Amino acid sequence: MMRGIEYHYPEAAYFADPCEVPSLSQSIAKILVNESELHAFREHPRLGGHVRTRTKAMDVGTICHAIMLGQPLPEIELIPYDDYRNKDAQALKRLAIDCGKIPLTNKEHGEQGKLMQAALTIRSKLAERGVTFSVDHCEVAMFWTINGVQCKARIDNIEGPHSVDLKFTECAHPDFIDRQVETMGYNIQEAAYTEAINELVPEAAGQGTFSLLFCETSPPYCITPARMSPEASMIGMLKWKYAQRRWAECLQSNQWNEYVAPGQCHIVPGKPWALQQAMERYGTPGGILNGS
Repeated sequence: MMRGIEYHYPEAAYFADPCEVPSLSQSIAKILVNESELHAFREHPRLGGHVRTRTKAMDVGTICHAIMLGQPLPEIELIPYDDYRNKDAQALKRLAIDCGKIPLTNKEHGEQGKLMQAALTIRSKLAERGVTFSVDHCEVAMFWTINGVQCKARIDNIEGPHSVDLKFTECAHPDFIDRQVETMGYNIQEAAYTEAINELVPEAAGQGTFSLLFCETSPPYCITPARMSPEASMIGMLKWKYAQRRWAECLQSNQWNEYVAPGQCHIVPGKPWALQQAMERYGTPGGILNGS
């Protein structure tokens, strides 16, 4: 089983999963919990090997991450147009994507481009708050085994027991963040990262913190730091441990359930207030049975 902390670990090697057995990451755990075991199988590089279609938001996040953390930029293809309304521009964009590159228009590329401006402005605003990132402590790969489950994580920035993850978004309003934590499973991410540090840096066990920095990629580039409440952290840990148990069982049995297990049936719930409302509007069950 693979175990240890790896600095400057190659991104491609990490995402291809270098472990002896298919490992569980927080991203795969989110899919298992929020979708199904079969979805997790499909998305894992060592199992289903499906690659999700990249979106513009993902490209923006990839580029901003690199600029913010002082990492090499991903391979970019400059599209010599201001937008994609031109058919030639659309063709060049498709070609770039097919070649595994990130297409950027004239307005997006360069020091005055939208993406560069966003990243530099956010980095400056974070520096004003005393938040900077050392290249030596960014994109840290961690591998550990717990209860027979091989796990891995890749943390944006780690300083001692404290980890930080950058989230580039169109909205950094606290209400939006609350919804995103549930939808995107960020508390599962916290649970995985916290466990990694506890396992691999035992002298820091129980002392670590996990922070999210939600950064808007459009003016005025608002930044909202966020941490989990004790309740949110507990929910995340329960989901992470559930994902670990199911991952081990699925690997052993090679059975990957869909939304419900074979032989089971989803029961559609009815809320008491909805039943009461229906009886007031449509009649009581007794009346229906009596034909009234």
